Amino acid sequence: MDGFAIVMFGGVGAVTLILWLLGRSSPGSGTDSVGLQSAREIEERRTTLEIEDDEQVREALAALRERRAKRTGQMEPRPNTENED
Repeated sequence: MDGFAIVMFGGVGAVTLILWLLGRSSPGSGTDSVGLQSAREIEERRTTLEIEDDEQVREALAALRERRAKRTGQMEPRPNTENED
């Protein structure tokens, strides 16, 4: 084997070893460093946003119902959302 091949294989091996050691020593996962999220985090965030959206829609409907009641001077019957036993 000639000297060039030895230097090239040694260089590639050294770079590989350095990158492997750097990866082992860094805390966290690779997705944290590039700003990605896991599937579980995405699903939790979506669920939280859906709950917030539902609450906002209910508040908006209640406000609309109140404005209508004030305008017409009468209260509209509210839908029963609680279970009666």
